[in-house]
Amino acid sequence: MLRLLGGLYDAAADRAPVPALVGADPVPGAGAVRPCAPLAVRAWRAAGETRARRCFGTSVNPRSVVAELSERLPERAVVTTDCGTALDRWTRHLRLRTGMRSLLSGHLALPGAAVPYAVAARFAAPDRPVIALAGDGALQGGGSPGSAGPPLATR
Repeated sequence: MLRLLGGLYDAAADRAPVPALVGADPVPGAGAVRPCAPLAVRAWRAAGETRARRCFGTSVNPRSVVAELSERLPERAVVTTDCGTALDRWTRHLRLRTGMRSLLSGHLALPGAAVPYAVAARFAAPDRPVIALAGDGALQGGGSPGSAGPPLATR
């Protein structure tokens, strides 16, 4: 809660209640949720797998592309992603294995971050395969080479 003192923000007044909250149980009885978490995660993943198997006639289901990519990712791969639908598909369908790395836009709503992150990852670790998951917003946002010219490919 913001408190104003003479038109100015009073940070000291906001910090006062914090020590009282440290160590307090934020939600009484929340400990009972912990045993249910693995079950909820399994159900969430099963729902994602169902969505990835949907067929849309002649159109490609982007969820199935990411799910298939997940199974075929090479060891030590680096995967970058944008915000928005690309991030949603990444979180639901991509399973990173030990030794793999990921770079996200940090939920900063930065369309077009996946491609520059992928280029940087390639320079930082030229021996590792790098994959960028970019959505349509990235191509419209001007932050990716696709909006300024031909697609970028590195080997």
